[in-house]
Amino acid sequence: MLAMANRRNAFIAVLSFVIASCGVSTVRADEVTYWNSVALDIVKESVVHPPKVGRDLAIMHSAMYDALNAIDRTHFPLFYEPPVTGPASREAAVAAAAHQTLVNLYPAYEARLNDLLNARLAGISNEAAKSNGIALGRDAADNMLALRASDGSTATSIYTGSTTPGQWRPTPPAYRPGLVPLWGHVTPFSISSAQDFRPGPPPALTSQQYAAAVEQVKSLGSSNSTTRTPDQTQIAEFWSDYPGPTASPVGKWNLIAQTLAEQQGNTLAENARMFALLDVTLADAGIVCWDSKYTYGLWRPEDAIRLADTDGNPGTQADLAWTPYLTSPNFPEYTSGHSTFSAAAAEIMGLFFGTDDIPFETIAGFDVLPGVTRSYDSLSEAAIEAGSSRVYGGIHFQFSSVTGGEVGLSIADYVYAGSAQAIPVPESALLVLIGAACLLRGRRIPRAKPTCLMSSDGQER
Repeated sequence: MLAMANRRNAFIAVLSFVIASCGVSTVRADEVTYWNSVALDIVKESVVHPPKVGRDLAIMHSAMYDALNAIDRTHFPLFYEPPVTGPASREAAVAAAAHQTLVNLYPAYEARLNDLLNARLAGISNEAAKSNGIALGRDAADNMLALRASDGSTATSIYTGSTTPGQWRPTPPAYRPGLVPLWGHVTPFSISSAQDFRPGPPPALTSQQYAAAVEQVKSLGSSNSTTRTPDQTQIAEFWSDYPGPTASPVGKWNLIAQTLAEQQGNTLAENARMFALLDVTLADAGIVCWDSKYTYGLWRPEDAIRLADTDGNPGTQADLAWTPYLTSPNFPEYTSGHSTFSAAAAEIMGLFFGTDDIPFETIAGFDVLPGVTRSYDSLSEAAIEAGSSRVYGGIHFQFSSVTGGEVGLSIADYVYAGSAQAIPVPESALLVLIGAACLLRGRRIPRAKPTCLMSSDGQER
């Protein structure tokens, strides 16, 4: 598999004890995951591009977390602490925050969302607590929407690239201009700026590293490859994640998070925090990745291979008839969005759970490869496979997946270190609560995780 070469020897080992205050319910987090599923259906139907999916889910989940956390007060808020004026239903607060953000982000779905909200609230019998929870959730949502109202996400520009060797240009079959070329200027959620995490440039066109990457994807990623294995072909399709047929790679990792939430027995508070951390991380990962894409403007493999006689590198050979297995997305190649998103998601969830070593199974989702389930021994294994998939699909170079993964890890580490941390409690109470958490949660102590690499022939080693 393609991996994050030269990455740190192991993910940071953090044992995360989630401490609940007296009287806080330990009911499964069905309200958080329910509205997450609703949001994923909407972004799929609306054909939303990956960075915007990250932004919109981050807005929704941040509002849900801040609303619930204002009641529980176990962690610091992410962006806002709405006032709590009386007993408030936690479920109503979460549902109202989700509904309010989604109605504003996707007004065409207001009628559907209203029906869904009414159905969810119908089961809450305490009318006063329900009313207070609704007000609290809407307050958190309105604050989050106002905070992001002028974040630059609506800025537009036409980007058609360049015919200079090495530079991106529109690719077949649609030859569309570059997608949201100004997204790298969107205000981040947690990091200070995209530039702080911008990687160095891709390898020079005349370098040996570039030639090796071109020849690798030329062999593994062609539409009629004889070196790509059946499993590698399935991996390419499994992680294709095109907007429209799916909710993008951001949506894929939210589906995985739902699987893990049920598997690990998360509480409502735990899910609110986990999804908020996940989607804030993914939103910032998208901003950083798009900054890199349009800063360097590297061409896609299909143009690199067809026009190899213009790159000045004797190690590459042109093939005018070469086509990729997957359709090239309409934006520059470097870095890989899949690798950036996937490494960021795997890292932030590993930090949340206190370990990367969580075996799980997942489907492609959204009617892609129905009946196909893939299994992983760890979060990072899935992230590495997601990065590999883009080489197998013929739409990314290995160095782009490696660098994207490194950047994703760094963003997740930054977000986790400074966001939604537990409120300190007196030392004596902390010892008692940690002991109880160990007994009740059964979290495993994290172990060092080996680095996975892909060799030049595309095999794991």
